[in-house]
Amino acid sequence: MRRLMALAVAFVAVAGLSLASASGLGVAGAGVDGSTAVTPCQGTAVATPVGAVDVQPGQPGYAGVSVALPSGCAGSHPVQVTLLQGASALVSASGAVAGTATLPTSAYYAQTVTDAVATLDGWDLPVTWSFTPPATCQVTSGSGSCAATVTLWTGTRNGGSSSALYFDVWVTTTSTTWVTWTVTFDLTHAYYGTTVTALGNSDLDDYWDGRTHFTSSGPVNDVHRVGACSTSLVVTGDGNGTVSGSNNSNIKNFSLVRADHARYFSLVVNRTETGYYDVYSPAC
Repeated sequence: MRRLMALAVAFVAVAGLSLASASGLGVAGAGVDGSTAVTPCQGTAVATPVGAVDVQPGQPGYAGVSVALPSGCAGSHPVQVTLLQGASALVSASGAVAGTATLPTSAYYAQTVTDAVATLDGWDLPVTWSFTPPATCQVTSGSGSCAATVTLWTGTRNGGSSSALYFDVWVTTTSTTWVTWTVTFDLTHAYYGTTVTALGNSDLDDYWDGRTHFTSSGPVNDVHRVGACSTSLVVTGDGNGTVSGSNNSNIKNFSLVRADHARYFSLVVNRTETGYYDVYSPAC
């Protein structure tokens, strides 16, 4: 009798184990184990800066980030993205993204961003940071490299008659000797925020580049177009590109730049008064 009871207990135990195993298999078949629980969007998103804000020359700022989700990521999803400088967070943004959306941020400098991290529906979302500067610089004679940064400024310059939009450009170089330079503008770049139909040297306005006072009657902080007008506009500084034995002559020669002497110029946008549209216009 005892043996029969022991066998009955053993049978119940085995049956219970079998039921538990079957139950476990049923849960796995439902699709919640680690092999099938995956992010709702496969692939890599792209983050780009948008929303130009007025900042100091040489420091183009943005106040937003555009997030483009991977293709095939259907529907709207809550996304959180953080822009990094090294290991430090610069700015963060969050919001619903369906395909592509712009998320507002506090002001930041895009050229200081080194990477981005993001989540979607709480899952880690691979993301690529993509920044193409609105202007680039090239050394055309001499050694070293140069950089061109563009910022937007709206207002009335000294000597000006009314408020206007300006592209302020800061040209710097790593060269310790004088070199000549060109700046190439991508006029289709979203940073500019407007369709450019005219650009002028602002010959009617006064400027101070930190060392020399440029005016229409004295040394002029002037540039001229190189080549035909197009969506890619190339300019260079006025001057003969010849390095003089006189440092003062080199300083006043706007075609030259050196590590200790940057060039700053400004182009007024979409004004057609004489003196304001000599670099780029529909007829050029």
